[in-house]
Amino acid sequence: MSLDEFPGLLKNFGALKVFQHKPAVDPTVTPVQQKFWHPRMALRDNIAAELNRMEQEGIIERIASSPWMSHLVVAKKDGNVRLCVNLTDFNKAIIPT
Repeated sequence: MSLDEFPGLLKNFGALKVFQHKPAVDPTVTPVQQKFWHPRMALRDNIAAELNRMEQEGIIERIASSPWMSHLVVAKKDGNVRLCVNLTDFNKAIIPT
């Protein structure tokens, strides 16, 4: 199954590329820098390729620095990578709106 089989599914996806989510952050919560996680050597090339693809497609953007640092969670059993971010600490600072 591929997305080509469902052309209408992502017809409004372009609108998502201009959307910027800016959550309200509680300034009294101290930013957390999670300890750097070293991925397995076998996954590093796949992780770099996926990050580059996501950056090229405008899904993510490179930043110089941040007071927050969270781990990447790499989860897939077939050798490919699915990149997720562990935002557990950051979520503690979010103010629900």
